[in-house]
Amino acid sequence: MQASQPLLKKVPDTTISNTNTVTGQSLKELLDIAATEKERMTLVYQNKVFLVVVPIEDVEMIEKLEDVLDIQAVKDAHERNAPPIPLDKAKKILGW
Repeated sequence: MQASQPLLKKVPDTTISNTNTVTGQSLKELLDIAATEKERMTLVYQNKVFLVVVPIEDVEMIEKLEDVLDIQAVKDAHERNAPPIPLDKAKKILGW
């Protein structure tokens, strides 16, 4: 019989492969670390990544970057005099 393994593995955010960092911490403890220490982590269950935890500041930064990219795309389309895409066609392209 195999020894019991902890349910969660905390994986450094730099890589998700070839790591053996195992913690016996609860999910609450890991979330507290992410919140207070601003640490990114990937959680693995049964050798599969199932959750990535990042500080909210990272999410806010990603959202700001997406906004900048969206605004630039609109400006580029406007400069090219690209015709607007009808809503029906946009929905079809997006698979809605």
